[in-house]
Amino acid sequence: MSIVQLIYASSVSEGLSVMEIKVLVEKAQISNKALSVTGFLCANSQYFLQCIEGEEVVIDALFQKISKDSRHHSITILKKRKVESQQFRAWSMGAVLDIDRHRNIVDGFFLMVYLTPRYCQSTIV
Repeated sequence: MSIVQLIYASSVSEGLSVMEIKVLVEKAQISNKALSVTGFLCANSQYFLQCIEGEEVVIDALFQKISKDSRHHSITILKKRKVESQQFRAWSMGAVLDIDRHRNIVDGFFLMVYLTPRYCQSTIV
């Protein structure tokens, strides 16, 4: 069994509300638990930053589904790597819905001046 961690950033589609993002997270928590997928989602009014981890075939299929979701666009894979074990085992999907207010959490994983898909590739650690 090969465990991978995939991290991507994307732009939030216009008009998507915080309440809709909360519902998205709640649904992801249920479906991810069934798939043994863990991770977190960070969001603000413009961007998503998400990490998903689990069996490689499951993550690849899940990312294909995520990529087709109309609630975001301009998706950029920042990192995909094999890991020995899931780092977020306690979270079927943790969420930080105000990236700017919780910058310390994001900075713990990445060094970014700005969270935008076009800047992330060159500034990700």
